[in-house]
Amino acid sequence: MERKELVAGLIAHEEWAWRQFVEDYARIIYSIGGMLGFSPADREDLLQSTCLTALRSIATLRDPAKLSSWTYSVARRLAIDKLRQKREFPIEDLHGDDRSAALPNPNPLISDELQRLEETARLADAVGKLDDRCRLLLTTLYLQDPRPSYRSIAQSLEIPVGSIGPTRARCLKKLAQIMKRLSKGPPRPST
Repeated sequence: MERKELVAGLIAHEEWAWRQFVEDYARIIYSIGGMLGFSPADREDLLQSTCLTALRSIATLRDPAKLSSWTYSVARRLAIDKLRQKREFPIEDLHGDDRSAALPNPNPLISDELQRLEETARLADAVGKLDDRCRLLLTTLYLQDPRPSYRSIAQSLEIPVGSIGPTRARCLKKLAQIMKRLSKGPPRPST
């Protein structure tokens, strides 16, 4: 099915289009949560949040061919936002006069985690800047769980099995170049 037709169906709130969207992108969305250490319940929440955000804003997608990268970016941003929310300290939990006793102990690993999140966000941005063929190949190879066979990858991407390895190498090289460019700039917020 053409992405243009799928996006038109999504905008029109057609049930078949939403079923196809979930079928096409659920594994990628789940894998984003998996990369960030989400529990199965949190992965399910991420899928629902991504679908809800897509429902609300699919009409803003200018180029239907970019549906994959758009969906990946939406899911990644939602996942990072969820991680940030988990780290916030709810002021409502403070009780008693000695409020400093209720504050969490500083954790030196937080800076390591934030650095990992920034690197993950930079990688996700770089993947989003790849052409559709490379983005689909790399996300299929590295983010789908369970990992599909080369034969099924070749069939779904309509390429010969023997070209997967060389294409992967070229795509990883492009990804490394994009990552290098992105690492020179300041980190971008996810929202």
